[in-house]
Amino acid sequence: MAELMTDKEILRVDDLKVDFPLDDRVVHAVRGVSFSLDRGETLGIAGESGCGKSVTASALIQLLDRPGRIAGGSILLRGKGGKVIDIAKLPPKGKEINDIRGKEISMVFQEPMSSFSPIYRIGKQVLEAKPNGTRDEVVELFKEVGIPNAEKNVDSYPFELSGGMRQRAMIAMALLNEPSLLIADEPTTALDVTIQAQILRLFREQQSKRNLSIIFISHNLGVINQIAGKIAIMYLGEVVEYGPTKQILRSPRHPYTVDLFKSIPDISRRQDKLFTIKGSVPDSYKEIKGCAFADRCRAASERCFAEDPALVEVESGRWVRCHEVKQ
Repeated sequence: MAELMTDKEILRVDDLKVDFPLDDRVVHAVRGVSFSLDRGETLGIAGESGCGKSVTASALIQLLDRPGRIAGGSILLRGKGGKVIDIAKLPPKGKEINDIRGKEISMVFQEPMSSFSPIYRIGKQVLEAKPNGTRDEVVELFKEVGIPNAEKNVDSYPFELSGGMRQRAMIAMALLNEPSLLIADEPTTALDVTIQAQILRLFREQQSKRNLSIIFISHNLGVINQIAGKIAIMYLGEVVEYGPTKQILRSPRHPYTVDLFKSIPDISRRQDKLFTIKGSVPDSYKEIKGCAFADRCRAASERCFAEDPALVEVESGRWVRCHEVKQ
C-alpha cells in the first residue's frame, strides 16, 4: 500500500479499526477511520466525548490501553529516511515501534500534571525521552518554548510550575528528539483562555521552524479553527466529514456536523433554548447496521438504516460519509 502515499504525505491512515475485547462483548472504539497528513500540515480531529479521538491518536503509536488492539486497517508513516512503515502491523512492544515513538512521532497529552511524576525534577523527566541527551539541551529547549528562568526551572518539581509552564515542558519533551509528527491530545483544555492562546502560538512557531506535521485533537472547534488547515469530524468511531477547516466550518455537509455546529451557543444573540441533537449515541459494543447516525438524523432514508455509507469525496478535497449528500 506504500504506493498510495504521495511524496508530500507523511501519514496515511486507511480504514483503521480498534477493538477492546471484554469478557462478554467487544467494544468497537474506532470503526473505520481514514485520513492523510502532509509534511508541515496540521489536521484537527474533533467530535464529542467518547467518539474515538484519543483512541485513534493512541493507535497511531501503538499505545492503546489493555485490552485494546488494532483490529484492521493501515497506518502508513513515511519515516525520516523516506521508508514507508505500516505501524498497524508492528508489535506494540517491539524495537521497531520503540524507535518510532518520540523519534518519528511524539505526543503531547491533555494534563501534564498527570504525565509528570511529582517526586522527580522536571528537567530530569524531560531528559528521559532522550537517554543520550544533556541538561544543556533541555535548558535550551525550555528557553525555546518560552519557559522563563530556564536554568532554574529545569531543576523545579512539576508542582512548582504553573499549568501553562508544565504544558510547555511537555511540548519540550515531545520536541527533544526532533520528531516529524506531533500528536497533541486536548493540549489546551485545562488552560485558561490567555494561556491557551500562548500555547497555540507556540505550536504554530515550532511547526514553522521545524516543518512539523501536527495532529491536533480537541472538542473545541474554535481552537481547531485557529490552528488546523484540515479537520476530521468523528462520530462513534468513524470520520463522518473531512476536508479544509474553513470550508467545513462555513458550510458543513454531513447532518451530524450540521447539528453539532448548531448546538454551539451563539453569544451574539439571545437564546431561550439551546439546540440539542435528539436521541443518544448508540452503544459502541453493538453491531450497527446502516449509518451510525441514522436514528438521530433528520434526513435519514430507508437506505441509511440498511446500508453503511462509505466516506466519499463529494467535491475536491471534501469527504463525507452520508448517503443523502450529493456529489
